[in-house]
Amino acid sequence: MRRLMAFLESRIDAAERRSLPIVVGDSAHPFDATEPGAIRGLHALLETLKRHAGLELVITSRSPLLLREIDSLVELDQSHAVAVDVPLPCIDPVSGEALDLHAAEPQQCLWMVRKLAEQGLTTRVVLPADLDLGAEEVLRPLVNAARAHGAFDVAPTAGSSSRLLRQLRLENDLPRHLPGRG
Repeated sequence: MRRLMAFLESRIDAAERRSLPIVVGDSAHPFDATEPGAIRGLHALLETLKRHAGLELVITSRSPLLLREIDSLVELDQSHAVAVDVPLPCIDPVSGEALDLHAAEPQQCLWMVRKLAEQGLTTRVVLPADLDLGAEEVLRPLVNAARAHGAFDVAPTAGSSSRLLRQLRLENDLPRHLPGRG
């Protein structure tokens, strides 16, 4: 454990020196809290971050097990900029068809968005790369659901953009202004 803590300190110090965010997971490889040791490693990172201030921490995960660390995330958000990106599964990987937003996996992610947002954490819904960003009948319900669950913003996967998504974000007052944030 000592070696892990020393490693984390060195990575955090490097991020501080270079003004870089600390990133855990991304939309292609979200943090999977079910992997052996994942929560323990995240907990060690969060505890190490408590000895620092002024950093940006971005966690991308769709695992509700992340909520086990919600108190630490809220505490860290007082001295750091903490954001959680939740990739929303919208496409069935087998059939390639759009998933119903009321299906188990999207509902679990939206529930997670709500729980994080209720604690005042910056929570973004990230849309999958294979989603048709030009199809209003697909995008509108996703943006509306994200807004209804308290998401700070809805973002396409890095490298994607859509005029329709920008329009729907504006209609839904996204990104939101969070109290106490500029």
